[in-house]
Amino acid sequence: MRGGYALILRVGRPVTIAAGRRTFSIDPGVYVYSGSALGLGGVEARVRRHMWYYKRRGGNRDRVIEGTEFHWHIDRLLPLADSFIIVHAESKFRTECLLATILKEGGMRVVRGFGSTDCRSGCGGHLLYVPGGDAEEAVMVVMEGFNSLGIKPSRPLETERS
Repeated sequence: MRGGYALILRVGRPVTIAAGRRTFSIDPGVYVYSGSALGLGGVEARVRRHMWYYKRRGGNRDRVIEGTEFHWHIDRLLPLADSFIIVHAESKFRTECLLATILKEGGMRVVRGFGSTDCRSGCGGHLLYVPGGDAEEAVMVVMEGFNSLGIKPSRPLETERS
């Protein structure tokens, strides 16, 4: 299935992410990452990739295992997250900027430039901080956001490390 997705992440402590010439300081809290997967494999392949990075952390909470190659900013943050919830929706169009804009208008704060180096829409970034830190509320807001775009979201899927 091709479409858009959101990862609702819980980060338990301050982390610093270096990506190219940028450095992102991520405070503890709940965040929403908005993405699209319209290529081969669609959302399922993208979520499998994200799960691989999430589970890659092993026992080291300070950094990702050396030698891991990253493609997206979120690849660097996922191993440092305590948990995340996935919500996705089938779509023929890119949803990440549209959803990020909806979430921003709803009071979430953009982590400027995170996950949006190829973005030309002006949304500011695809990672948003959730004031109040309520992951369940963030899931509901994401689902409402997909609905407002005219696409039906999935039921949330909570992830676990194995």
